[in-house]
Amino acid sequence: SLLTVGNSELRRVLGDIAIDGEVLAAVSNKALITKDGAYGMLKTWIDSVRKAGVTNFMVICLDDEVMGAMQRLKVPYWRTDPIKGADRQASNHGISALKFQLVK
Repeated sequence: SLLTVGNSELRRVLGDIAIDGEVLAAVSNKALITKDGAYGMLKTWIDSVRKAGVTNFMVICLDDEVMGAMQRLKVPYWRTDPIKGADRQASNHGISALKFQLVK
């Protein structure tokens, strides 16, 4: 339930975009998008989600660079707290594994 989310900022974002309590979320660090938001795997994902007509999506930003790109692209986001250096160092698989910690 969105009402039980502990982080007030995340709860606000989820409340703004959720449809029937559901959201589609990507977890990303700066390795997956350029600083200006113009290129990268995350940009491809965002373009595809928008093209499919999905409106209840967001990005969980692991660093300030991704947060800035999401602001420029007008994508709903939540900037999580840094997780023990994982923000800049983890591989794609390591970042992917973080989603289970973030979504609990």
